[in-house]
Amino acid sequence: MSKRNRHNFPLIPEKEIFNNNTQAKKKKLVLHEQREEIFSDDICFEIISMIDDSWFILNNCTLISKQFFNVIRERSKLVIQFKKKFTEKRIELFMKSQFMNSIANVKFSVYSLDNAKFISEMKQLTSLGIAENRIGDEGVKFISEMKQLTLLDICCNEIGVEGATSISEMKQLTSLNISGNRIGDEGAKLISEMKQLTLLNIADNRICVEGAKSISEMKQLTSLSISDNEIGVVGAKLISEMNQLTLLNISNNEIGDEGAKFISEMKQLISLDISNNLIDIEGAKSISEMKQLTSLEIYYNEIGDEGVKFISKMEQLTSLDISGNQIGVGGAKSISEMKQLTFLQIFSNRIGDEGANSISEMKQLTSLNIYYNQIGDEGVKFISEMEQLTSLDIGGNQIGVGGAKSISEMKQLTFLQIFSNRIGDEGVKFISEMKQLTSLNISGNRIGDEGAKSISEMKQLTLLYISSNEIGDEGVKFISEMKQLTLLQIYSNRIGDEGVKSISEMKQLTSLNISGNRIGDEGVKSISEMKQLTSLNISNNRIGDEGVKLLTSLNIVLF
Repeated sequence: MSKRNRHNFPLIPEKEIFNNNTQAKKKKLVLHEQREEIFSDDICFEIISMIDDSWFILNNCTLISKQFFNVIRERSKLVIQFKKKFTEKRIELFMKSQFMNSIANVKFSVYSLDNAKFISEMKQLTSLGIAENRIGDEGVKFISEMKQLTLLDICCNEIGVEGATSISEMKQLTSLNISGNRIGDEGAKLISEMKQLTLLNIADNRICVEGAKSISEMKQLTSLSISDNEIGVVGAKLISEMNQLTLLNISNNEIGDEGAKFISEMKQLISLDISNNLIDIEGAKSISEMKQLTSLEIYYNEIGDEGVKFISKMEQLTSLDISGNQIGVGGAKSISEMKQLTFLQIFSNRIGDEGANSISEMKQLTSLNIYYNQIGDEGVKFISEMEQLTSLDIGGNQIGVGGAKSISEMKQLTFLQIFSNRIGDEGVKFISEMKQLTSLNISGNRIGDEGAKSISEMKQLTLLYISSNEIGDEGVKFISEMKQLTLLQIYSNRIGDEGVKSISEMKQLTSLNISGNRIGDEGVKSISEMKQLTSLNISNNRIGDEGVKLLTSLNIVLF
């Protein structure tokens, strides 16, 4: 916050104390506080508008003065994410809040709602995220009453044709995510009547050619995701006629090379996801003619090294995902010539150490995903020379202590995934020297208590994934000293009730996965004291009836 905002607000107290002489034990203190308003309401609102954390505004700014309280209540448009489960009691308290009508954008965590009816009473909302809450067609009826909404994310909610009918009546929506439901062709036809939509995600909805035909008539759309359906070549041809689209995700639709040729005629697209579509060399050749694309996802196809040669000529691309395409050393060499790329995913191929050498020449890359590529310590040496990288995923390779040492020299990295290798406790010592990392996935690396001790020295980490190792109660004691962690995944280790007791002292954690360990009812008691948790996975342990009863009483999302 700027100096302009850091004023002291003087209080001028007047105290009047009335004493009852006949009953000395009873005293009444009346405190009147007279506040001097330093700023106008407009200035107060301007100050508040500079803060992008709505919870901070509610928990702190409302306490500055009555003036700030009123300005926030009457003018602010708050963006709120609820992470804890909404019980009936919590709903009741929420509905009584003086700030309920100040919330314009709200998102509910997955499986946090049992009843969606109360949401429809939030008449000021313009944006609602309610994904994965199993509200069904009945719950959608309440949501459809919110005529002021312009953005709705209602994916994965067991919605059918009846629910699609309700949603289609929301004529003010401009952005809709209804993916992961079961609306089918009939539901797609209903959604296609929403002529005001500009962004639509209708992925994974059992849509076939007839549904694609309906969607293709939505001439106002600029962004469409119709992935994970069954539209085939004919559907791809229909979608290719949507000349106004700039972003398209048509992955996993079995469109093949013929469908890819139709899509390649969409000259207005700048972002395309055509992954998992049985595309080989001919399809890659067609896609390579889309000279306007800046982002391309073409993973899990069959283009091979020959197809990569065509893709490598797309000089305007800055982001490319070409994973799972049977690419070897030759393909890696072709990709390395794409000097404009800043983001590259080439995982699940077979480029080996020689291919890693070619990729290391891409000095403009800032993010690289190269996991499962048969890369050993020699190849890692080349990758470690990419001094501009800030994000690296090199999991599932053949990296040992030597490779860990090379990676530890990449002082610019803030995000590292090195899971499923074999660096052991000795390699972890090198990784622990990377003091700039904020996110680390070091799962599946034969790490024991000694390695956990090394990791615990990484005081800057906020996200730690250290699952599928050999860490016991002693090692967890070290991990529990990492007071800055907000997320910890430590499943499939050797942790018992004593170790859980140590973890329960990590009061800053909001997300914890401790499944697949040796935790009993006593451990559940310790976990139940972590009131700040919003997400917990404690499955596959040794929990009895008493522990299950305690877990069900917790006000958190369980997985």
